[in-house]
Amino acid sequence: MTEFSWKRDLKFVKWGATILHNLLRAFCAGIVLAILGLVLGVGGATHGAGGGPSRGVALLVPLVWAFVYLIGPLPLGLVFGYLSRLGVPWIGLVSLAASLYVVLGDPLVWLLHKIKPQLVLVEDPGFFQFTIIVFVIDEEKRRMLQEKLA
Repeated sequence: MTEFSWKRDLKFVKWGATILHNLLRAFCAGIVLAILGLVLGVGGATHGAGGGPSRGVALLVPLVWAFVYLIGPLPLGLVFGYLSRLGVPWIGLVSLAASLYVVLGDPLVWLLHKIKPQLVLVEDPGFFQFTIIVFVIDEEKRRMLQEKLA
């Protein structure tokens, strides 16, 4: 997996697959947070017997986490990437901090890829990918263009 380049790779991005893959990352991060909430007994509006979130609330966390990612961090990731390309100082650190929103889900996505690779839209998902957005690139289209130019 090569590092994404805005100039080189933007025209080869599969946007639907990119959004789906990143929603999977956010959903898996929500699963991790729900499990942590249940185990540690923190969070949730409705509390169960142990003072932690009820199972019903914990089941909603992955869905809510993925939805919030879609309307917040995902668009911010595009803006941060563009600002980084323009050379805005410190934007990389802001982007790194924002990536923590989905990084928690990366080990689950990696594990899912090992168990059932066709469910993950990226050829080689990293165990941890400290980026807000993982772009899915049409490698065949890029290869064909490179062969045409060569």
